[in-house]
Amino acid sequence: MDNNLFIEFCKDKFHYLIDEFGFNDVTTEDDGIRLHILYEKKGLKLEIINHSIEMPEFPVSVYFVTVKKGIFKKTNTYDLDDLLIYRKCSSQVYEYLYYNDIDTFYDKIPEEKLEFYKDKYSKDEEIELIIDKYSRVLKEFGSDILNGDFTILPNVKKLREEYDRKFDCPTIYN
Repeated sequence: MDNNLFIEFCKDKFHYLIDEFGFNDVTTEDDGIRLHILYEKKGLKLEIINHSIEMPEFPVSVYFVTVKKGIFKKTNTYDLDDLLIYRKCSSQVYEYLYYNDIDTFYDKIPEEKLEFYKDKYSKDEEIELIIDKYSRVLKEFGSDILNGDFTILPNVKKLREEYDRKFDCPTIYN
């Protein structure tokens, strides 16, 4: 997907972050493979990543990054998908994954279905739908975090770490 179009979709769907939750205007970072859309406010950054080039079957990711400033700046990253799993959310971002079933969510797509999903989710219209779904579930299931209440995040981190240990995966958590 064209980066300018991705930025336009994100600005349209996530505008409530600025209007309702006090985030700063969007900034972007492009590392040549992924485009990072960043919304920031004191203590919290929301990062929306366009993975459509490297991972067309999972073209969009959304992360919370908490920031504590002291002598050293400390950050922790939390995946919105992990929050949805923790809250046993029945909303689906990717239509073929169910967030209330952790095994289904994290299982790899069967090889014979991979081409179907790549074709289906690499189209701009489908990526726009995914962005729309992420924006809706973020507002519904993450508004406490967007308002600065991070009390649930250690539990989300623990859930992810347990999964990572169980399946011997690298973790996003420090």
